[in-house]
Amino acid sequence: MKKALLILILIFLALTGVFSVGAETMHKGIDLDKSVAKSYTQNGLTMQYRVFLPDDFDADLKYPMVLFLHGSGNYGDDNLNQVQFELLSTLTSDEYQKKFPCVVVAPQAPTNGKKWVNNKGYTTNVDTSNLAVTKSLKMVMKIVDKVSVEYSCDTDRLYVTGLSMGGFGTWDILWRYPGKFAAAVPVCGGGDPNRAKEMGNTPIWIFHGSKDQNVYVKCSRDMYKALKAAGNTNCKYTEYEGVDHRDCWKKAYTSEATYLWMFSQSLRGAVDPTALPTTTTIATTTTTAAATQNNYADFDSRTEDSSAAPAPMESTSANYSVFVTVMGVFLLSSVVVIFFAALIFFRSGKKRSR
Repeated sequence: MKKALLILILIFLALTGVFSVGAETMHKGIDLDKSVAKSYTQNGLTMQYRVFLPDDFDADLKYPMVLFLHGSGNYGDDNLNQVQFELLSTLTSDEYQKKFPCVVVAPQAPTNGKKWVNNKGYTTNVDTSNLAVTKSLKMVMKIVDKVSVEYSCDTDRLYVTGLSMGGFGTWDILWRYPGKFAAAVPVCGGGDPNRAKEMGNTPIWIFHGSKDQNVYVKCSRDMYKALKAAGNTNCKYTEYEGVDHRDCWKKAYTSEATYLWMFSQSLRGAVDPTALPTTTTIATTTTTAAATQNNYADFDSRTEDSSAAPAPMESTSANYSVFVTVMGVFLLSSVVVIFFAALIFFRSGKKRSR
């Protein structure tokens, strides 16, 4: 009896161990095995961040980089809490990495480093006339430069996007570091309309939901008006009618049109959003970029109809997570059934032997 119980316990531990190992690689439908966990320390402050890489990473290719800034509920030092949004589950999925191979950087604002922007709240736009750049945002830019060198990134195709607090951070980066990023996608955020001129003619696609009660839609409307007034001919604005704060970023980050538009932008002119140039072909691309300028010009009119937002994509990572969970429950249930069956069997055997 004791031997049988010992065997069952060992089987139970083995199965639960397998289950836990499979679960550890997944977080909110995102495969952590595709990422490298890193940290950066400056002046006594440490920032955690993750770098997601294509499956077949090749250092001879020049990858576009996407910088993603999280919202106000994801501070910390676990290097996990910032990794749970649709941009990451979409862009790091097998399907999208085949279409748009890229490096994705997801920094986590340290608890003691606080916000990306030192604004007083998130319901209105920001007056940055007396606001210095935050320590967190300075560190983010250092991380961008570091990752660009380490992972063979195309510095003409750096993109920045963020949601909520990260949307504010995106706007702040645009005027503090003009010309650094080829395009930006601020989602349900806000900025300083008085800084629109300093953002130049950077391609910017703004997203907001009309029913947002966390960051009022007026923030994005005012930023769009300011950009237009400043002469930005590459900005566009999509307002989702009847959509709240959370559903806004779900729609924006699961739309293929968002990525087709973003990856077609480059500091050297329009490019094929799915192509990966080598170091030697970048110079040639610069001279021929003008010829492809109109290839992706139709997305502005196509996507202004906010009611036609696509359904969220079910990523391969999410499917795998569900599979692991179901199999884990099945295996654990089997162990419990076997255990009690064996217990009943041995007890009945003892009674008969008496």
